[in-house]
This record gives sequence, C-alpha cells and structure tokens, in this order.
Amino acid sequence: MKSTLLFAPALLLVGFGAGYWVHSRLAPSPRHAASATADSSRAAPAEAPTPIASAKDSSAGSPASREEPAASPYQKRAEAIRWLTDAGLLIGFSSFTREAPSPGLIKLLDLTTTESAQLVAALRQAKTSVETLRAANVTTQTSPDGKKLVMQVPALDPGQSGVIYDRFTSELEATLGPERMALFRQLDGEKTERAFDRFGLNARRYEVRLESVASPRGPVYEYESFYADADGRSHGSSKSTATLDDIRKQEPVIAGILSATLGNGAGP
Repeated sequence: MKSTLLFAPALLLVGFGAGYWVHSRLAPSPRHAASATADSSRAAPAEAPTPIASAKDSSAGSPASREEPAASPYQKRAEAIRWLTDAGLLIGFSSFTREAPSPGLIKLLDLTTTESAQLVAALRQAKTSVETLRAANVTTQTSPDGKKLVMQVPALDPGQSGVIYDRFTSELEATLGPERMALFRQLDGEKTERAFDRFGLNARRYEVRLESVASPRGPVYEYESFYADADGRSHGSSKSTATLDDIRKQEPVIAGILSATLGNGAGP
C-alpha cells in the first residue's frame, strides 16, 4: 500500500508528460495554424456575403435576363400571328386603304399621327411612280363597234418596279424600326404588294364604255379591268361604274386617256 502511494506522484508526472507530448503533436503551433489558415483561404476562398438586391437589380443582373430578354409586345404579336398562320387560320386583314394605313394597322403597330402621315406619303409616292410609268407604256385602241376604249397596260420592267418597291420598303423600315417592321411583314404578307399590282409587275387591260350613263351624281362610265398576276398562277377581272372624278382617284391611267379621248370627240 505504501509502495503504491509512493509511486502515484511519479505516475501522474508521466501521464501529464505523455498528454502534453500528444497534444503538441496533434495541435499545430500558432505560426503553423496561421499558415494553414492562409493556405486554406487561398485554396478555397470564403464566400462573400450575398448583398440584398432590389427587384430591379435582380431582374437586370440575372443571367437569364441577359441571355433571354423578355419579348417586346410587337414580338409577341408577331409570334401569335405566326402561330395562327401555321395553324392554317386565315386572318382577314388589310394594311392599307386606298389613301392611308388601315385602322387595324394603326392599332397593332401603335402608330402615331406623324408616323401614319409618313406611311401615307410613302404610299402615295409609290402609287404615283407606278401609275406614271404605266401611263407612259399604255397602248389604246377603240373596239370594232366604236363603243369601248380598250387599253393594254403591260407589266413594268422588273428593274423599274424594283426601284419603287425598295424605296417604299426602306421608308417603311425607317418609320417603323426593326420590331414593328417584322410585325408588319407578318401581318401583311403579300397583301400590299398585290394591291399595287406587285408594284407594276402585273399586266392589265381596261375596257371602258365611251357612252356615259346619267345618274344623280352626274354622268358615270362603266369599265372593266382584267389582270394577270406576275406569279403566273392567278388572274381575274372586275367591273365598276364611276364618275370621271372617281375614276381619276381610283385609276389615274384610265382617267388621263379617257379625258383625252372624250376631248378629241370620240365620246358623246
């Protein structure tokens, strides 16, 4: 018993020494700990705290918004019309009346008064250019019975027609910009081109009765128009009755020649 008590202090000293030695081996020194912390921070940098962003910053800075910007109203409208067209659903739509953009076009393109006026000017310039060239190339003859004036209006030279078309399209693009121009093309298709006889590429023939008919509006003339589309797939005709003033507005080529013929005494 005495011997055990004598050895107890010695055993305690040995235990403390062994414990210190093990601790010194497992726990790094402050210098080594600092070095290890620095190496760890270089190897795997700590994440900075994420700032709280406003809704505007979050929307503008997110990768999705940069890579896939939200479609504009005009792009959405064009996509909807494209879907309807691909689905085989026809849309009855006219881009222009005889003198101005249609109400539907004004609404869908959000045209201002100034922009509408610019489109009117482009429309009139194109129409005048086509009709002027047609009038220079038209040939006329009187029917065998002397009752009709027959006018042959040949197709314009493709180069002449192309100049008019390109100028008209450029003026539309300058007024509308790229997004609304894309929507216009989706809406219009070939409607405007067909309305302009493909800017003069369609040949026409007019037959006008030289004898006028009395009406409350004054003397009116009956005339028939025949056309052949430049695509070679369609043709047709239409009949109209109008005063000379109305014809001047609707068919300038007819009006000029008809007035000249009546003035020469060929009519009543």
